[in-house]
Amino acid sequence: MIKTFKNIIANLAKNAVIAAEEEYGSGQGKIKKQKAIAYIIEHLPFSPFINKIIGFTLSNIIDELIETSVAGLHEMQQIQGE
Repeated sequence: MIKTFKNIIANLAKNAVIAAEEEYGSGQGKIKKQKAIAYIIEHLPFSPFINKIIGFTLSNIIDELIETSVAGLHEMQQIQGE
């Protein structure tokens, strides 16, 4: 169950990073990260109250998954740019 939940957050992180990148473009890393965190918490499949608790409790995991998604996005952008 924990692995499945982590997969859900990982997929949300990927979508959040792409959405933030499209909205803000290059730079603005701090703002994009804040928007990505908000996106993940908002789109968790629970009530808004529970989502906030999960966001607070799992903030380190969410941060890690966002960083992994950012690295993956940058890698894809480099491959497409070459």
